[in-house]
Amino acid sequence: MARQQVLGKAAIGSEALMWKAALVLGGSLLVAIAAQITVPFFPVPMTLQMLAVLVVGAALGFRLGSLALLAYVAEGLMGLPVFSKGGAGLAHLFGPSGGYITGFVLAAAVAGWVADRGWSQRLLTLIPGLALASIVLYIPGLLQLKVLSGADWGQVWAWGAGPFLLGDSVKIVLAALIVTGGWSALRARKR
Repeated sequence: MARQQVLGKAAIGSEALMWKAALVLGGSLLVAIAAQITVPFFPVPMTLQMLAVLVVGAALGFRLGSLALLAYVAEGLMGLPVFSKGGAGLAHLFGPSGGYITGFVLAAAVAGWVADRGWSQRLLTLIPGLALASIVLYIPGLLQLKVLSGADWGQVWAWGAGPFLLGDSVKIVLAALIVTGGWSALRARKR
């Protein structure tokens, strides 16, 4: 009987691990798909990645959300066409938008951290948390753009932040609506 209990626990543990792996892979796939929906800007394209990153982080939490974005970066580095416009490889990570790719991992971690504290249950707490995640994303993005371009901060802001702020504000609200709506649907289903 004890052997059956141990085997049963191992099966349950492996099912949980498979479920977590599927969530991580699904999160990285969502971000990869969102990366292909672009509006041309120079030198950094506008995509739906920010929306996907925030949803993945807030829905999966700190650990799994961070892992999903690390998987996304690893997929791109392995040559899979997951970056914007089907891009892949080191050139994208070290190019003008590479800092934002790094920032995606940090933003998902912050959104996940916010969610792990229960802030993802209500719009009024999730929106500021996702705004913080968005700010964190811009830090490595703007720094790398500054280093690579050699431009002054005003020009870097005009290229890498200014044109995106309104769209990112909408994405923050949409991500918050998606995640809180998902939690509401789950609570309603359990009743």
